[in-house]
Amino acid sequence: AFLNEQLKYSKDPKGRSRIMNTSLVTSNNSDNQEMPMAPISGASISHLSIPASYGGKRRVHAEGLKMLDQHYQRKEEEMKMQTMENRIRRLEFEEKRAQKMEETANKRADSMIDARKRHFEDLLVKKNYYYNMAIQEEKQRMQNQRNRLERKSAIKLGRIEAMAANQMAKEETVHTVTEARIKQQK
Repeated sequence: AFLNEQLKYSKDPKGRSRIMNTSLVTSNNSDNQEMPMAPISGASISHLSIPASYGGKRRVHAEGLKMLDQHYQRKEEEMKMQTMENRIRRLEFEEKRAQKMEETANKRADSMIDARKRHFEDLLVKKNYYYNMAIQEEKQRMQNQRNRLERKSAIKLGRIEAMAANQMAKEETVHTVTEARIKQQK
């Protein structure tokens, strides 16, 4: 009895093609009348005996599936490798960017420290300048006050002398006038 079968290709969950047995027929009569057998749905046909014509096709198909499997595995490995390479490149890029940012931050910090030093030095120079200026102004103020006091005392002394001279002139005038009156009366 020869076993005839109808084969159906289906995809497994990974997307690979598989040969599935959908229905089987057998010829047991001498009339070559076919009697249907119950189909084995979803069962693999590897355990069935298949005539030579089907065996060769099945073997070629199985080899093709194996090659397809290997191809998908290779593609999957290539994708994994590419993903890893991309991840490594991304990490290198992020590391370089972090180094650049760190260098930039260090430069900025150094420039801020230098600016702070310059500002502090400028502040000290200004402070010393204004301190010296304040000392000079205080000296000048003291000198001006001394000069003013000296001038005031000189003016006072001049007034006193002028008043004394006026008093003397007045007394002299009064004395002269008195003498002149006395002479006139005599």
